[in-house]
Amino acid sequence: MRKLYWISSGCLALLAACEMTPQYLSDYYRAGVSPGKIQADKTSCQITALREVPRAMATGQTPTYTTPTYTSPTYTNCYGGGYSASCTTTGGNVSGGQTYGGQVYSYDANQELRQKVEAQCMAQNGYQYISLPLCTPEQAAGGFTPYGNRGMPEASLVLCVVKGGYVSKPAT
Repeated sequence: MRKLYWISSGCLALLAACEMTPQYLSDYYRAGVSPGKIQADKTSCQITALREVPRAMATGQTPTYTTPTYTSPTYTNCYGGGYSASCTTTGGNVSGGQTYGGQVYSYDANQELRQKVEAQCMAQNGYQYISLPLCTPEQAAGGFTPYGNRGMPEASLVLCVVKGGYVSKPAT
């Protein structure tokens, strides 16, 4: 048990030493609306978009490239003389000619249009698509406010977000 404690402590120290790049939470946002309501509206818009722009599965193929071929020069050597000559030919080997790519894949040709229809639906419901930074452990330790039933604050008041809540910007 003690060994496990030291291993996990060492891992935490190593992670703390690494400088992490900021990460962001990107999603639809509307002040005064609870996260549950946002998710319900998003699901409703996704269903509407799927009805209006159904899937259209298509296939494609990645580009192919074939390496050039090379044929080694041929040499003929003959030994002996008169009526008993023996000849050996070497070379003439072909190398290269490998083909890369050409994999077949499937995709939804309507996905981009369906995402636009979903975004229009959310905009008509008063949402905007924004990115908010995720809180660092230090920011989260400073105290965060859970979303609760009050809904989301104005985006300009949010310093960063944590699971289930946010940290407010300092008052100026």
